[in-house]
Amino acid sequence: MKVVPSATIQSWEQDTLAAGIKVSALMEQAVLGCFRFIREKFPRPGAAIFLCGKGNNGNDGLWLAGLMAEHGWNVEVLLTGPPTERKWIDSVEINSALAHAQTWPQFHSHHLNDRVPTLVFDCLLGVGANGEPSGKTREVLDWWQTQRKPWHVTVSIDTPSGLDASTGAATACAFQADITLAIGAVKQGCLQGDGANIAGRIVPVPLTIYQDDADNFADFFDLPMARELARVLPPTAHKYQRGELAVFAGSPGLLGAAVLCSRAALRAGAGVVHLFCHPDCYSQLALGTPEVMVTPWNGDIIPAKAASADAWIIGPGFGTDQAAERKFSLLLRSASHPLLLDADALFLLNNQSQLISTRKTPITLTPHEGEFQQLRGSPLADRQASSATWIKKHPNTILVLKGANTLVTEYHHAPSYNGSGNPGLATAGAGDVLSGVIGALLAQRMAPFDAARLGVYWHGLAADSALCAQAEQTLMAGDLIHHLGGAWQKIRPLL
Repeated sequence: MKVVPSATIQSWEQDTLAAGIKVSALMEQAVLGCFRFIREKFPRPGAAIFLCGKGNNGNDGLWLAGLMAEHGWNVEVLLTGPPTERKWIDSVEINSALAHAQTWPQFHSHHLNDRVPTLVFDCLLGVGANGEPSGKTREVLDWWQTQRKPWHVTVSIDTPSGLDASTGAATACAFQADITLAIGAVKQGCLQGDGANIAGRIVPVPLTIYQDDADNFADFFDLPMARELARVLPPTAHKYQRGELAVFAGSPGLLGAAVLCSRAALRAGAGVVHLFCHPDCYSQLALGTPEVMVTPWNGDIIPAKAASADAWIIGPGFGTDQAAERKFSLLLRSASHPLLLDADALFLLNNQSQLISTRKTPITLTPHEGEFQQLRGSPLADRQASSATWIKKHPNTILVLKGANTLVTEYHHAPSYNGSGNPGLATAGAGDVLSGVIGALLAQRMAPFDAARLGVYWHGLAADSALCAQAEQTLMAGDLIHHLGGAWQKIRPLL
């Protein structure tokens, strides 16, 4: 799915309608897509409240409300104005929902204060709305902010009301969504500015529409795209065909990062993982990672096993003292392999960034926003624009800017936002696991940009898969490794 400004999706929809497709047909496809997600995410029918405006966004909500009621949900609908003022769409579900709807300010709900989980749908304003909401829509949004309780799960259809779908600027009354169901395309305002906090989890809902110049826009990387990149092991594969990875990690007091990275790489399919660690850490790491080939390394020369490896990772628990800086300089000058730099290596790169341009093979960088600000030497305003500026200056790098909807940028491709993951990833060690996953894909000779996108998605999907047994608050980095296998089965379900 693409990430576009509001004007683009409106143009695409108009072109589709001009080709003879009816509004009701597009609406039905969108509603059915939303309903499929609701049934998957919330398999047991419960209570739902719909806040519906007068336009097509409100009609989407009414259609979905009627459909959910047919399938056992206890549904309540609040309209911002009388049904006679609405855009008319011929739908049995819409008519059914309207028959039981209430009109603002008259609303008597049985669910708002029940202290049971309740879905609350924001269907007030569509992507064409901008500026401050007014009139009854503003009244409903202000009222809702006084009504929200911890047991409410909020869902915006297409874009949260009060959020500019193009700029990401939010008004004071903007609807705070836990989930945004992005229909046809993800609106770029949901990924920048205030939108990153307002939109919550973004779920793509495909829509068959005309898409002019789609290649010029960023991707929102989702499960179908992951399945296009995923590879199956050949029947005759042996461990060296599955990729040989060298990991330079682990120093006194920082052993956990090396363990997490190395074990994640093995779980992600690397055939052989060599861990080159500080000599003082060898015994502990050798005992703690029996599947990994651990070697003490003092930094004098490049180990022969590293020289023959298919890819390198440098950084998790590597250290940042003078000895580590000397080792890092040697590695960066010597590497002739696809290379991933993370954690301590990013800190060390600040003083040796001039070496980036001397490398002929690509470097994958995996900073979080704070580390990226240090690399850039200036605050981060717009992450897509800032990433593009970095890539223009360093065209042989692949930038994995970690965070909600991690952004992957590379010189020859459109930017790619990640569509998996949850706030449970905000835990120590999660980045070390991600490095191991991407490193394993690099060692399997996947193109670096594809390895980064697939690795980030797989890592996030493992975090989502872990929620079948626990909550976001309880997620630890080691859990991600355990759930990589289940996440891969979702990416390759037939194998």
